[in-house]
Amino acid sequence: MKIFTLPSASPKQTIIQDFGLGKISISYSRPSLSGRSVFGNNSILAPLGKMWRTGADNATLITFSDNVTIGNKLIEASTYSIFTIPGKETWEIILNKSIRGIGAYKEADDVVRITVPVQENILNKETFTINIQQLQYESCTIQLCWANVLVDFSVTTAIVERLHKSYEKQLVSESKPHFQAAAFYFLLGNDNSKALHQVKIALQNNPDAYYLHYLKTNIEAAIGDIDAAKQSAQKTLEAAVAAGSDDYKRLAEDIITKL
Repeated sequence: MKIFTLPSASPKQTIIQDFGLGKISISYSRPSLSGRSVFGNNSILAPLGKMWRTGADNATLITFSDNVTIGNKLIEASTYSIFTIPGKETWEIILNKSIRGIGAYKEADDVVRITVPVQENILNKETFTINIQQLQYESCTIQLCWANVLVDFSVTTAIVERLHKSYEKQLVSESKPHFQAAAFYFLLGNDNSKALHQVKIALQNNPDAYYLHYLKTNIEAAIGDIDAAKQSAQKTLEAAVAAGSDDYKRLAEDIITKL
């Protein structure tokens, strides 16, 4: 006979997000309001001005597999606990070295402490939720939502210099990732001349690649060579149709109308 146990009232969730050249992992337990008050003076849940474990049960943990920056402070790759002190207008967000829970908290183990404004959560969430939003190559936002309250804080990472060195090294090796290097120089490396050179080499090796023609279109448009960009956009469209790629067909048609 199979024995069942009662599910937790605050189910655990772990979210893992690729970010920069690494990952962010957040593990926390998700309490629900269930008719109780939260974020108020002497509220049952997370009262104002009191240290909160930012979830239920055990400590809420955040792991960075690569170095990041929060509040102008370099955070080394490791696992930290997230504590918060809710306020009416602002919250304090704290990353702490202790990962054993609120009973083990010591201020001396704080890694960073920042103050962030309270925002209105129009979705009015019943269950406490942590999200990773606004993902860019070198930045993202970690968002805490519960009831009608939302707070968030920014996380950044520095990857451009490391990618630049990596691609420069790879381009003189046997691998020669011309497409990836072209995309890097265009999107992050701030060198459209190198980007165009690399995408042209990539097209010599793969002339029917619609995604390469599309990248070339965007590079040429960025440097102001509109005639060349129009030609590349047309080649993108033709190659996408031939390959049956509806996504790139729509992208090509869209950029043709804008050139």
